[in-house]
Amino acid sequence: MADNQRNEQDWYNFWDKKDYFKANPDSQKKSYSLLMPPPNLTGELHLGHAMQHAILDVIARFKRMQGFDVLLLPGVDHAGILFEGTFNKVLEKQGLSKRKLGREEWLKRAWEFRDEIYKSFHKTWTVMGISADWEREVFTLEPKIQQAVFEEFKRFFDEDLLYKDAYIVQWCPKCGTAIEDLEMEYQERSENLYFVKYKIEGSDEYIEITTVRPETIYADVAIAVYPNHPKFREYIGKNAGNPLTGRLLPIFEDKRVDKPCFSNTLKITPGHDLLDYEIGKDRNLEILHAIDKTGKMTELTEDLIGIKAVEARKLAFEKLEKLDAVSKVEEYKHSVPVCERCKTVVEPLISTEWFVKTKPLAKKALNSLDKINFLPENYRKILADWYKEIHDWSISRSLWWGHRIPVWYCEKCNKAHKVGKGEGMVVSLIIGHEAILAQPHLLFNVDILKCL
Repeated sequence: MADNQRNEQDWYNFWDKKDYFKANPDSQKKSYSLLMPPPNLTGELHLGHAMQHAILDVIARFKRMQGFDVLLLPGVDHAGILFEGTFNKVLEKQGLSKRKLGREEWLKRAWEFRDEIYKSFHKTWTVMGISADWEREVFTLEPKIQQAVFEEFKRFFDEDLLYKDAYIVQWCPKCGTAIEDLEMEYQERSENLYFVKYKIEGSDEYIEITTVRPETIYADVAIAVYPNHPKFREYIGKNAGNPLTGRLLPIFEDKRVDKPCFSNTLKITPGHDLLDYEIGKDRNLEILHAIDKTGKMTELTEDLIGIKAVEARKLAFEKLEKLDAVSKVEEYKHSVPVCERCKTVVEPLISTEWFVKTKPLAKKALNSLDKINFLPENYRKILADWYKEIHDWSISRSLWWGHRIPVWYCEKCNKAHKVGKGEGMVVSLIIGHEAILAQPHLLFNVDILKCL
């Protein structure tokens, strides 16, 4: 180590031992707090972290010089989805996987990996001379954070903002979990746009549908057209045959069919599209799945069963061509949603998950936007539009690295029961069942509830 580096480290150790970085809640000075945005627990800190944390450290030091009692609060985010992706890649290089290791051994190794990354973080922060209050450092899987998560879960449940139900979600086949909008990225891709013919029942005429996903045609249950469209008015109330399955699909009007779209028609596949799901729910249409949670074709697709969806697209097109059900194919550029963690194309699928009711929360936020100064001002409208269009938010993740939802299921009747808190203990509140008590650190050791 060079002399100047050694001197810097000596000075840093001196400041740390003298508690110059610690905030004092009893101080008579004015308080000033900054939160270091917690880096994700996924590897080495990078230049972006260095720039961000250095700026915060400069502000903290400047405020101390101005006479403030300063808290620069450090922390690290467990980053459930991203961490699992990073750690599983490490395991793959060792010929291991979650399935081979099992939950207990996987978690043991995950925590060891976490400790290695943590040491790297602190070494970097020390070299940079970050003047944070290290005694207050927070890791988002700590017991105190876990308890806060449980408390919030119960509060939301009591306020009727949480529910568990089967609903269409964005599903990552590789990660094996539902994800939300903020966990996706969009990649612009050039793909084929297929113009597919659906023959009108009892006629030689057909109605044309455009799609970039012919492999999902197996799960089509209806056809919607833009209201009062002169080209399709005569078909309303009739049926058209699914070119791949022969199933008769009802034709109806719906204003949600985008007028400027290619064909002014929309094949309704409630199991594989968010808009289709909403239209299907309003009309009580059947939900079918052509693609499963592993990204492979289901038994619904006959000879394509078990084939990956991306490969089945070409095969489905070839079948349509043989049936003379394709008018033309055009190149089409569009944005494709992918998982931010593994870059796998996201599949909209029906899955039973826990959700937060967002409309009541969004309404409160909308009513408060006038109290906030936006720079630039146009961000006010962007946020307002996002709130107005927000959908219920999936909060459950099929992961091992993260907070487990504090809910148990009765082994006999399989109903979910919420978790409450009383007399310093965490208690599962069971109506008509035996109450189960557990200390917070033993919370997840409760496996079975017995019906009275």
